[in-house]
Amino acid sequence: MTLIQTAEMLEEAVDEHASVVLYSSDLCLECDVARRYIQTLEKMYPRIEFYEVKRGRVNDFERAYGLQSAPHLFFFAQGDCIGELVWDERPDFLEVKNRLEEAFAKGDKGCS
Repeated sequence: MTLIQTAEMLEEAVDEHASVVLYSSDLCLECDVARRYIQTLEKMYPRIEFYEVKRGRVNDFERAYGLQSAPHLFFFAQGDCIGELVWDERPDFLEVKNRLEEAFAKGDKGCS
């Protein structure tokens, strides 16, 4: 998983590939769980690029999606956000995997 430091890096990353972006925070136990899930998903889906945006680092991203809590997963295809997974309660790994597959299969524009 590649750490995104700027809005420009994020825009370039999601414009070119099918991508999953994890919005996270350093002091977040659930973010650690999300990172472990992503490590497994990276091996399962080599054609999808995985990125992490840390809270407070890419303010334009936070404002665009109204982010106030982490973790939060976003699914992008050719620069468009096609789905998301709000981490209100810890989902199990299969729920995260299924949501990823649904987002890329349908190509829905389902981001807030």
